[in-house]
Amino acid sequence: MNQKIVKIVAISVAVLAIIGIGIWWDLSRSKNFAVTPDKAIQVASGDTNQELTVPTTSTTESVQNPASSTPAEVKEKPKTLTLADQGISITKSGDKSILKDTQTGMSFSYPTEWGPIGIEEEQGGCAPTTIDPCNLRMYKFSNFGDANVFLVTETIGHHNNPPGRDGFWGDEAGAITKSFTSECTPKNKCELITNKEGTVIAKEKGLGEFGDDEVSAMKKTKYYTFSDKGPYHGMILTASRFAEPGSFEEKLFEDIVIASLKLSNH
Repeated sequence: MNQKIVKIVAISVAVLAIIGIGIWWDLSRSKNFAVTPDKAIQVASGDTNQELTVPTTSTTESVQNPASSTPAEVKEKPKTLTLADQGISITKSGDKSILKDTQTGMSFSYPTEWGPIGIEEEQGGCAPTTIDPCNLRMYKFSNFGDANVFLVTETIGHHNNPPGRDGFWGDEAGAITKSFTSECTPKNKCELITNKEGTVIAKEKGLGEFGDDEVSAMKKTKYYTFSDKGPYHGMILTASRFAEPGSFEEKLFEDIVIASLKLSNH
């Protein structure tokens, strides 16, 4: 009886020892499979080490578009040029405002109620330089809508390298030269006027817009002049975009804007 008990105890001790050894072995192996923050994990396999590549994910957060599962693209807003950025200053005097443009060297008055004035610039097909920015500038009275361009000035570079678009009367500004005074003759329905600032200006009948017939074009008046100050030399002005021929607004345009136009070379 005692011998049976001894055998049972011996067998139990052996089984427990085997189980203990198995647990120890599993624990020792699991240490070799510990995941590290690196991209690679070292795995013990006999006498050799194998390197397993583990994909990594970025923790950088992105803004998700609710209507899409892809991150929303963040676009930099284009800079909106102010009048100051374009060399423009405006002062008020009674019911009139005075615009001074340091880039073109000109100034003029206009009825304040016609403003504010907006300016658009167009880049031509040539590379801008400090001598010639290859640019065209259009001036608008915003009170009359978006298409009411009343003054255009253009550099020679822009005139010789126009952008790919339909033409309009302002594209001739860059072709104006000092000789415009000799080219303005009654035969061309053109007369020279000298305003109160001493600026010599050509006043010519005939300004064609898209869709105008010859009769309509000849009713419209354009004014043009030349400035010695570069790079903007030639200038064309007209009230045809916002005033009917012979209207009160057209007369105001000549009596105020044209009469006060001053160039830096005067």
